[in-house]
Amino acid sequence: MDWNDVKAMVEGRSDLDCKPKQIWWTYFGENIGEEQYGKGKMFLRPVLIIKRFSQGLCFVVPLSTKKKPNPCHITISWKKKDGKYKTDYLLFDQARTISTKRLIKVIGDIKFHQLQMLCKYFYKILISE
Repeated sequence: MDWNDVKAMVEGRSDLDCKPKQIWWTYFGENIGEEQYGKGKMFLRPVLIIKRFSQGLCFVVPLSTKKKPNPCHITISWKKKDGKYKTDYLLFDQARTISTKRLIKVIGDIKFHQLQMLCKYFYKILISE
Protein backbone atom coordinates (compact mmCIF):
# COMPACT_ATOMS: atom_id res chain seq x y z
CA MET A 1 0.00 0.00 0.00
CA ASP A 2 1.43 3.41 -0.90
CA TRP A 3 0.52 6.78 0.61
CA ASN A 4 -2.08 7.51 -2.12
CA ASP A 5 -3.98 4.32 -1.14
CA VAL A 6 -3.85 5.23 2.55
CA LYS A 7 -4.87 8.83 1.79
CA ALA A 8 -7.91 7.65 -0.20
CA MET A 9 -8.96 5.47 2.74
CA VAL A 10 -8.45 8.34 5.22
CA GLU A 11 -10.52 10.72 3.05
CA GLY A 12 -13.51 8.40 3.42
CA ARG A 13 -13.38 8.40 7.24
CA SER A 14 -15.48 10.51 9.58
CA ASP A 15 -14.01 13.36 11.63
CA LEU A 16 -13.10 12.23 15.15
CA ASP A 17 -13.56 14.15 18.40
CA CYS A 18 -10.24 15.12 19.97
CA LYS A 19 -9.23 17.31 22.88
CA PRO A 20 -6.07 19.25 23.77
CA LYS A 21 -3.60 17.21 25.90
CA GLN A 22 -4.47 13.93 24.15
CA ILE A 23 -1.88 11.85 22.30
CA TRP A 24 -3.22 10.01 19.25
CA TRP A 25 -1.93 7.63 16.62
CA THR A 26 -2.43 9.33 13.25
CA TYR A 27 -2.08 8.63 9.56
CA PHE A 28 0.68 11.23 9.21
CA GLY A 29 1.61 10.65 5.58
CA GLU A 30 4.68 11.07 3.42
CA ASN A 31 7.14 13.91 3.68
CA ILE A 32 8.68 16.47 1.36
CA GLY A 33 12.22 17.56 2.16
CA GLU A 34 12.83 17.73 5.91
CA GLU A 35 9.21 17.27 6.96
CA GLN A 36 8.46 14.51 9.45
CA TYR A 37 6.64 11.52 8.00
CA GLY A 38 4.65 8.54 9.19
CA LYS A 39 6.26 5.12 9.63
CA GLY A 40 5.38 1.72 8.24
CA LYS A 41 2.90 0.70 5.55
CA MET A 42 0.18 2.92 7.01
CA PHE A 43 2.43 6.00 7.55
CA LEU A 44 1.62 6.24 11.27
CA ARG A 45 2.97 8.67 13.86
CA PRO A 46 1.87 9.70 17.36
CA VAL A 47 0.91 13.35 17.83
CA LEU A 48 0.00 15.61 20.74
CA ILE A 49 -3.22 17.59 20.20
CA ILE A 50 -2.51 21.25 21.04
CA LYS A 51 -5.77 22.85 19.81
CA ARG A 52 -8.95 21.82 18.04
CA PHE A 53 -9.98 24.55 15.61
CA SER A 54 -13.18 23.00 14.25
CA GLN A 55 -14.88 19.65 13.92
CA GLY A 56 -12.51 18.79 11.09
CA LEU A 57 -9.20 20.50 12.00
CA CYS A 58 -6.73 20.32 14.87
CA PHE A 59 -3.22 21.63 15.53
CA VAL A 60 -0.74 18.90 16.48
CA VAL A 61 2.91 18.33 17.34
CA PRO A 62 4.38 14.99 16.24
CA LEU A 63 6.32 12.79 18.69
CA SER A 64 9.53 10.86 18.13
CA THR A 65 11.46 8.29 20.14
CA LYS A 66 14.76 9.67 18.81
CA LYS A 67 16.46 12.67 20.40
CA LYS A 68 18.24 15.08 18.07
CA PRO A 69 20.31 18.15 18.99
CA ASN A 70 17.60 20.66 18.13
CA PRO A 71 16.19 23.34 20.47
CA CYS A 72 12.75 22.73 18.91
CA HIS A 73 12.72 19.10 20.13
CA ILE A 74 11.40 18.93 23.68
CA THR A 75 11.41 15.94 26.04
CA ILE A 76 7.90 15.01 27.23
CA SER A 77 6.73 12.42 29.72
CA TRP A 78 3.20 11.25 29.02
CA LYS A 79 0.77 8.77 30.51
CA LYS A 80 -0.25 5.85 28.31
CA LYS A 81 -3.75 4.36 28.46
CA ASP A 82 -2.39 1.45 30.54
CA GLY A 83 -1.29 3.93 33.24
CA LYS A 84 2.45 3.61 32.54
CA TYR A 85 4.54 6.64 31.66
CA LYS A 86 6.58 7.00 28.48
CA THR A 87 9.22 9.56 27.50
CA ASP A 88 9.36 10.86 23.93
CA TYR A 89 10.37 14.02 22.10
CA LEU A 90 7.96 16.64 20.76
CA LEU A 91 9.05 17.99 17.37
CA PHE A 92 7.87 21.60 17.56
CA ASP A 93 9.58 22.43 14.29
CA GLN A 94 7.16 19.95 12.65
CA ALA A 95 3.93 21.26 14.24
CA ARG A 96 1.01 21.58 11.83
CA THR A 97 -2.73 21.57 11.30
CA ILE A 98 -4.24 18.24 10.27
CA SER A 99 -7.67 16.90 9.44
CA THR A 100 -9.28 14.99 12.31
CA LYS A 101 -9.93 12.24 9.73
CA ARG A 102 -6.23 11.39 10.16
CA LEU A 103 -6.76 10.48 13.83
CA ILE A 104 -6.89 6.78 14.67
CA LYS A 105 -7.08 6.31 18.45
CA VAL A 106 -6.11 7.99 21.72
CA ILE A 107 -3.00 6.36 23.21
CA GLY A 108 -2.41 8.67 26.18
CA ASP A 109 -2.33 12.21 27.45
CA ILE A 110 -0.38 14.86 29.33
CA LYS A 111 -1.35 17.03 32.28
CA PHE A 112 -2.88 20.49 31.75
CA HIS A 113 0.10 22.30 33.32
CA GLN A 114 2.39 20.49 30.84
CA LEU A 115 0.28 21.74 27.93
CA GLN A 116 0.46 25.30 29.29
CA MET A 117 4.27 25.12 29.61
CA LEU A 118 4.62 23.63 26.12
CA CYS A 119 2.45 26.35 24.57
CA LYS A 120 4.58 29.05 26.24
CA TYR A 121 7.75 27.38 24.95
CA PHE A 122 6.27 27.09 21.45
CA TYR A 123 5.40 30.80 21.52
CA LYS A 124 9.04 31.61 22.38
CA ILE A 125 10.19 29.48 19.44
CA LEU A 126 7.82 31.32 17.11
CA ILE A 127 8.92 34.83 18.10
CA SER A 128 12.66 34.11 18.25
CA GLU A 129 14.86 35.08 15.31
